[in-house]
Amino acid sequence: MNVLPATVLHGTAPPGGALPQREVVHVKTYILIQSMPQTDRMELLRWVVGVPGVERVEAVTGAYDLIAEARSDDATGLLGAIAGLGGVLRAIDAPVVGAVDREPAAA
Repeated sequence: MNVLPATVLHGTAPPGGALPQREVVHVKTYILIQSMPQTDRMELLRWVVGVPGVERVEAVTGAYDLIAEARSDDATGLLGAIAGLGGVLRAIDAPVVGAVDREPAAA
C-alpha cells in the first residue's frame, strides 16, 4: 500500500521566520478492486462510487473486477474505506505520478 503526503511545503522559512505555507494536495489515484466470488459486481460498483473521493468506477474483465478513479488527500483512508466494503476481496492503489495528453488532431 502506498502512503502519499497530504501536504506540500512551499518555500523555506528564513532563520527565525515563519514556517512555510502548506497546501493540501488531492492525489489522483486508481484503485484496482477484486471482488469475492458470488459478489454482485454492479451492486459493489454502486457502493464504491459512494465512497467520498471516488469520482468514477468501471466494471472490467481480467485480474480485477472494478477500477475506481479517485482524488484524495488521504490515500490510505480512501483505500481502507474501499477495502472495508462487503464483497471486496482485495483493493490495490495505483497513484498517478505523471501523465501525457494526446495532441489534438490537425483539422
